[in-house]
Amino acid sequence: MEQSKFKIGYIDEESQWIQVFQRNLEDAFEVKIFHLTDDTTLTNLVDEIQKADLDCLVVDYELRESSNLTFNGDEIISKIRDIQPEFPVLIITGHEEDEIVPVVDDTDIVRSKSEMAERTNLFITRLKGKIVAHKNKIKEIESKIDQLSTKKSEQAISVSDEEELNDLYNELDRLNPNERTLPGVMYEKTNMTQLSDLVKEAQGILEALKNRNS
Repeated sequence: MEQSKFKIGYIDEESQWIQVFQRNLEDAFEVKIFHLTDDTTLTNLVDEIQKADLDCLVVDYELRESSNLTFNGDEIISKIRDIQPEFPVLIITGHEEDEIVPVVDDTDIVRSKSEMAERTNLFITRLKGKIVAHKNKIKEIESKIDQLSTKKSEQAISVSDEEELNDLYNELDRLNPNERTLPGVMYEKTNMTQLSDLVKEAQGILEALKNRNS
């Protein structure tokens, strides 16, 4: 069976660059184009992106340059990373990369449109690398959660294991809040579970002492 393609979103206000992106990347990815109009708001666009279930997002930097939009690509990325801090993204630009780097927090996400158009294989490799690294990090956390959860179901686990499991769930929520398996706020109840177990154990000891002394 053919492996499904990663789904990648693209945002640009210039139709010619949208066509270049589709033509160059559609064989390697499932491409989702987010169409912009004068009525597009940053909030609505971010909502649409979240609902699209993407593996990666590529955004043109200068969206206001030839449109009536009130935001640029870096603002979209900022909003996305407020929700998913390590979600794979790239900002591409037709300007010199040095002009864009000062306005973004992560300089590694800035690439030129010429790379996408003229060095497409390299561009594709960068995107796939970001996606795979992100997915592997999530899988590693899920694997550790599975190991500790199995251990918890089969035997008593230590306080440090409980704390690690709680931290892992919180980290999974941080990285992938849209597909959380158990909300961190719910998992915090495991601390209450452990406390309850300790109370029951103490009650059992007290009851045994009473019976022995009676």
